[in-house]
Amino acid sequence: EFAAGQANIIRSYSAAPITHNTFLTFALDQELLFDQLDFVSYDMYPNCDQYQDALFCYDLYRSLKQDGKFWLMETSPSHNGCTLGSQKPHRKGYLKAEVLSACAAGAETVSYWLWRQQRSGCEQLHGSILSSWGKPTIGYDSAVEAGKEMERWEPLLASSQVRQAQVAVSYSDRARSMFMIEPLGRIDYLPSMMELHGILCSMGIERDFLFENGSFEGYKVVITPYMPYLSDSMVAKGKTFVEQGGIWIIGPMSSYRTQELTVPVDYGMGNLEKAFGFESKFIYPIQQSGAQFDAFGKKSEATHLGFCFAPSSEETVGRFEGGVTDGEAAALEIPYGKGKLVLMGAALCGPDAHETMAAFWKHYFVQAEVSIPVKINETISCTTRIGKSGQEYYFLTEMSGKEQPVSCNCLLTNVETGEKEMHFSLPAYQTVVLKK
Repeated sequence: EFAAGQANIIRSYSAAPITHNTFLTFALDQELLFDQLDFVSYDMYPNCDQYQDALFCYDLYRSLKQDGKFWLMETSPSHNGCTLGSQKPHRKGYLKAEVLSACAAGAETVSYWLWRQQRSGCEQLHGSILSSWGKPTIGYDSAVEAGKEMERWEPLLASSQVRQAQVAVSYSDRARSMFMIEPLGRIDYLPSMMELHGILCSMGIERDFLFENGSFEGYKVVITPYMPYLSDSMVAKGKTFVEQGGIWIIGPMSSYRTQELTVPVDYGMGNLEKAFGFESKFIYPIQQSGAQFDAFGKKSEATHLGFCFAPSSEETVGRFEGGVTDGEAAALEIPYGKGKLVLMGAALCGPDAHETMAAFWKHYFVQAEVSIPVKINETISCTTRIGKSGQEYYFLTEMSGKEQPVSCNCLLTNVETGEKEMHFSLPAYQTVVLKK
């Protein structure tokens, strides 16, 4: 309400576009905030080992406006710091990788905090481009290098735009607030969502993270995890998506509470269960019960809440093994219209959790014919951009500081050298752009 009020005052005097920077961990409804503003901007301060946080923010904030663009309003040229201490400085080369990967992913602007070191106050330790006495700092050369990298790629970035991913994941600040109130022992929403994001990155899957009111149109698969309450509008949107041929994966840990964070009294999984006509049999705390989630040849320990389903004509694709619900259906496929609803009945933990989750998702990515033109791991940022003529460009940036292998599913052309690429190594913090 405050942002809307301030924006309305400004609009009575100016037609200039309005924004306000935000931060991922702020306790607010970011979707509502930017609904009142003209474009998206946020701050991000990962150190060079926290590049996965950067990739998560790109995929999240890009979805807040339909144009898929955002501003990275603040990031450090060298290190973060305040009166409480500071983080490690960036390794040489990291900043140019952060800046280029952000712009490839939709950023129109990347700006640094701060230009000149603060001579007093709580952020005297914070990295800057110039020292308080006006001399270059350890971040100066990195900022120059990042600027040259942007000059190198600016013509192609300016003449192309980010292609919508084929896979989307639902994100909700309301869900985050619900887990703050009822964490079920140890669920922390942001790390849980980032963990799932990391699995998708390791699979080489390009993805968009959609806030609750984001459109499902154009996606092949939508995953809705860690969302205790699904609104009527969310269910209706998902139902239309499935009817038209999409695959909607619900879970883990979704649709088991009401809007008031109470237990539904008509259906175990609320309005979702009513809309699609399945039956939830048990919903109970499954952690440390000895139960494993078993699906598509992979199994892992089940944790948090276990959802058991009563299958009828639906296809059971996963079961619990062990524990008090041994043999019960833990995952269902429900054909509906041209698509299907998929229910995943448990969060996973243990050494094989990521592998089991990836196998579960992969089954449906294959069914939906989700394309993976370039096989990479989670250390490489990959964004597909579409040129004005419809040409696809694959921007690959190494983020970890270590050379990484890249495999193409077909011969692709290096935009700069003109060479055909199939299998190659991407040097630390370097960017390559490929095209068909």
